[in-house]
Amino acid sequence: MPLHPEHPEGLNCHAWWTREIGAAPRDGRPAVEITEVAVDADAILLLDNHATMFGERAVRHPLRRLHPDKAFLYHDGDHVMPLVPGLYPSLRASEATVQNALAAPYFARLDQHEQVRAAGYDEDVERSLLFSFAGAVNCDVRARMFEALAGDARGRLVDSTGSDGWRLSGAERVDYQRRFADLVRRSRFVLAPRGIGPSTYRLYEAMEMGRPAVVLSDDWTPPPFIDWEAFLVRVPESRVAEVPRLIEDLDDLAMGAAARREWERWCGGSGAVDWLAAAVDRLLDGSSARRPARSAYGRLLRAPERRTEYVRHCARTVRRRFERSE
Repeated sequence: MPLHPEHPEGLNCHAWWTREIGAAPRDGRPAVEITEVAVDADAILLLDNHATMFGERAVRHPLRRLHPDKAFLYHDGDHVMPLVPGLYPSLRASEATVQNALAAPYFARLDQHEQVRAAGYDEDVERSLLFSFAGAVNCDVRARMFEALAGDARGRLVDSTGSDGWRLSGAERVDYQRRFADLVRRSRFVLAPRGIGPSTYRLYEAMEMGRPAVVLSDDWTPPPFIDWEAFLVRVPESRVAEVPRLIEDLDDLAMGAAARREWERWCGGSGAVDWLAAAVDRLLDGSSARRPARSAYGRLLRAPERRTEYVRHCARTVRRRFERSE
């Protein structure tokens, strides 16, 4: 499948990834081939660099206007609204039918956990913790999780609020990532509560290290193709205090092996290329059912919290433009 990646100027943690996917062959040839000429591509993938929270740049992009049936957006922002057909890791379940949109894995990120990659999958390591979590307490679900489970001696919760990995450098960053990887390695299960958005990096880091994840996110939408039932535990946000009881008798070894298998099949290296090819094929099949962006705006902004988010976003955009003009 010839694919044309297009991304705005400036920092973009996805740009390098799309340039490398042609070097990840499957069965002797790549599932996705990169082309620099948009008109020759079967599909055009617009890559957002978080410059616009709601993907307005993709809505107005000239390639989307010229090729509306084959131009799609990949946007992994926490507050993203599916205004155009595309791939969205934080696609909300309540908004999954607004556009021809699919939930997606995180393909690239600003803070790549190199120590997770280095640790790999070791099924023989001693798993002394029933559960663990390391991350910022940035939403109500995580706050309630810490309140309910921080005192449970069977697990360990680490509050990393204020210690953003991508802001660290050198030895501090390596140490931060090594401690995280060691915590996951010693755990039978990894808690993956929603963050600012409904999805979380913790889920895919757990898969990479061969640990079953416990998703605490009522609005999370599982990406297609991955066999989530083989290794994932979903617990309603309201039942966070019951997590230890719900997981203590599960076969974490078999589930962890399945998590690693699915990560290799769909999320890592050439597997990620296979996922992208299958997802773009599905988007192309549904391109005739796409809705205009203005229709998506109307449906999405019916929710009061979305209207509030969007008004604040517009206000910040106007303020930044005003500040730059001074």
